[in-house]
Amino acid sequence: MVLLDRILHSDSSRTECTVKIQRDSPFLKGNGVSCIIALEYMAQCIAVRAGLEALERCEKPEPGFLIGCRKMEFHVAEFPLGSDLIVTTEKSLSVAGFGHFHCEIRNQDQIIAAGVLSVATFSSQNTDSNGS
Repeated sequence: MVLLDRILHSDSSRTECTVKIQRDSPFLKGNGVSCIIALEYMAQCIAVRAGLEALERCEKPEPGFLIGCRKMEFHVAEFPLGSDLIVTTEKSLSVAGFGHFHCEIRNQDQIIAAGVLSVATFSSQNTDSNGS
């Protein structure tokens, strides 16, 4: 499921994507989307960068996994219908398939969610013939 609408910017350390909360938005309940969905918006923004990096190397993107988050702050209970959100991820550490990213979501230049996500990618080249 793709929740992001478009890519605004992406380079080796920072990626920005947009999400517009509309009537047909997944997870819309009543007049908003719960702030907990911020985790998925952030994870998908990280995945955008990983996918672009793989394409730059002419490789197939590998699956990624959200393995944790810390310092997560929600400044709103939900993202209201009509919101134009900017999701930003900034790489702070990347070592051997693991990474930490500082993430934030803004609405009209106000930070409404922020935290650090830890992710992992596992290359199919690192598995044995049994797939483990």
